[in-house]
Amino acid sequence: MKTSNNVLLIFFLVVFSLQLSLPTSVFSSDQEKKKQDLQKKIEELRKKKAKLNQSTKEKLDKKSSPSRSVNEVIARYEKLNSNCRGKKNDRCADVIYALSKLYYDKARDDYIKARNEYEKAMDRWDRNRQGPEPTNPIPNYSRALASYQKSVKLYPEFIKSDEAYFQIGTILTLNGDLDAAKDAFTKLIHTHPNSIRASAGHFRLSEFCFMDRDFTCALK
Repeated sequence: MKTSNNVLLIFFLVVFSLQLSLPTSVFSSDQEKKKQDLQKKIEELRKKKAKLNQSTKEKLDKKSSPSRSVNEVIARYEKLNSNCRGKKNDRCADVIYALSKLYYDKARDDYIKARNEYEKAMDRWDRNRQGPEPTNPIPNYSRALASYQKSVKLYPEFIKSDEAYFQIGTILTLNGDLDAAKDAFTKLIHTHPNSIRASAGHFRLSEFCFMDRDFTCALK
């Protein structure tokens, strides 16, 4: 009887030891699987990050480098505009107004770039004061101005003429030709009284009145 009990005891000890060892093996296997899954996810995230960084770099390079696309678009519209000689229709009106805006945007972007370069050059010059002082750039909106003026002359009733009058006034203000700028803003208000640009035109005229210390005019 004692031998039988010993055998049973040994049997239970063996079973118990197997039960203890089994979860450890399973746990180890689960841990390894989780580790592999985690490594796989980390690798996927690394690839996504690298792809995103490359995409961001390409966008920044595209913005910082001289834009051929803008010049190409301008050239295309210039060709379309030249084909409108002797013609007068809505399509040609849209072309010349679009070309005017392209000229304006290009001149503005060129000035911003030149201004940034000027500030960097001034920082370098201030440190050593050697050589000539960098020249502050001046915006050149001459092409845009001429194109906008031609636009309102050919198509004064076109839907985009309010924008044209506003930009004419803005450019003339930058050029220091305030009397001509006042005329442009006044035409804007009279021809497009309900336009959003008309509100801006009123504000610009009020500024001119304050500059002239004509407060009665400014309150109109």
